[in-house]
Amino acid sequence: MPWVWFIGTIVLASSVLFYRLGALPIEVWDEGRIVINALEMAHSGLSLITTYGGIPDHWNTKPPLFIWLMSLSIRVLGPNEWAVRLPSALSALATAVMVFAFCNYRLKRPFAGFTAVLVLFAAGTFGKGYIRCLGNDYIQFHAARDAVYDATLALWTTGYLLAAYLYMHAAPSNQRRWLVLCTIGIALAFLTKTIQGLIFLPALLIYAISQRRLMQILRSPAAHASVAALLVLCAGYYVVRESVDPGYFAAAMGWDVLGRFFVDTSNTGPLFYVSFFPCVALLFASFQFWQGRGESRQISVFLALASLFYLVIISLSVNKQSWYAIPLFPLIAMIIAIGLDDLLEWVKARGRWCKTIADTILVPVCLLAGLGVVASNFQLLSDREAGMIRDERHLTNVFLRGPVMQLKSPQKLVVFQQSYVPGGVPGDFYYVAPTLFYVTALRAAGHQIEIRPPSAAIPKGFNTAVVCGASMRNAVAEKITLQPIAIDGECGIFQI
Repeated sequence: MPWVWFIGTIVLASSVLFYRLGALPIEVWDEGRIVINALEMAHSGLSLITTYGGIPDHWNTKPPLFIWLMSLSIRVLGPNEWAVRLPSALSALATAVMVFAFCNYRLKRPFAGFTAVLVLFAAGTFGKGYIRCLGNDYIQFHAARDAVYDATLALWTTGYLLAAYLYMHAAPSNQRRWLVLCTIGIALAFLTKTIQGLIFLPALLIYAISQRRLMQILRSPAAHASVAALLVLCAGYYVVRESVDPGYFAAAMGWDVLGRFFVDTSNTGPLFYVSFFPCVALLFASFQFWQGRGESRQISVFLALASLFYLVIISLSVNKQSWYAIPLFPLIAMIIAIGLDDLLEWVKARGRWCKTIADTILVPVCLLAGLGVVASNFQLLSDREAGMIRDERHLTNVFLRGPVMQLKSPQKLVVFQQSYVPGGVPGDFYYVAPTLFYVTALRAAGHQIEIRPPSAAIPKGFNTAVVCGASMRNAVAEKITLQPIAIDGECGIFQI
């Protein structure tokens, strides 16, 4: 029977994660910037320094682990949307498998494992407004289906939290194994997103104190070695990176620590993360705390403590973004799933007829729920795709990856594109990262392409242009005459 639930989990997760993974054009923020980091590293080779425009990137100051994964994927699959988003999708799949495995092998509850993945992938697919505030985008935006850090970060944080729990509750003969896995998870979380990957650590200390295991841990040489290794890794990373990339440390502190926590760029209130999804989880955890029994109660309390601590910390930050809460999603989904599994067992215990009815309808209900989650995610993808294609900012990118990419003979084109952000970002005053991604792919296919703002001079030797959108066409036409060669909707190739 556990294999039925496991197969259902894999089918559900794979359907949601990999269906038309490359359908959407590259996002402006933050996906656009990150894919250029990965493209450049794929061409230059793996490096400790991420670059943008060939120079060290001091705007995106995250460690290079995720960029390494993306660049390796690009080398295997080529410069396309599938390649850059595959590491995030695989991370979400690995998270689903890990959550199921923990519920199945530790709690002996495969139904809870499947339900946790169902809840995880359902977050944000139903409801609007307040209900979707936190459950907005584990799958659809800035996480599992986008080329960004957060789904991979959630994999490592979930992994090291579960390993830490097992370390504190395992038999002495197995503790070292879980400690090693916990240490590796913490290291990978730091190398993915630095400080954010470490936010859960004080919660582990609080839990160890509450379980009266702190002195045991403090007396453990293996624990001392683990802490020392992590300190050397974290401090050593900054020392080595600064030595080969002067100015990096100051930029990282400004963007990843002080800038994120103390500088408000989101214009949100203190209760931004307090919404339907975490509130339900905390209600389930509270019920487990007062009425639960055995290890289901223990793990629910542990996950609730870790979730609540993380939620408080990110709520104290003046800069709030929905994706900062993504590491909470697997934990909250597990709390809800364990509570639902306990509820199912309570119903079955009411009598033989209750047990018979529950066993009869359980699989069909789960099948229908799974189909509903898959269908809802497909619809959200379709809606998001339609919205992006209508957005004038994406017209050029859609045209480049479609009609232009299908041109059989090498072309010599100048792409007129306005900077996405007036004034650009520090060190880069002409930000066109998504367009640059497609231009790089076209160059690899043999085309000669340059990107220019409408006010710039035409590069020497270029007499054909790609122009999209009425405002861009009018801006270009003020300087030069455009003779249409091929028109496709709002975009076209013009003789100049």
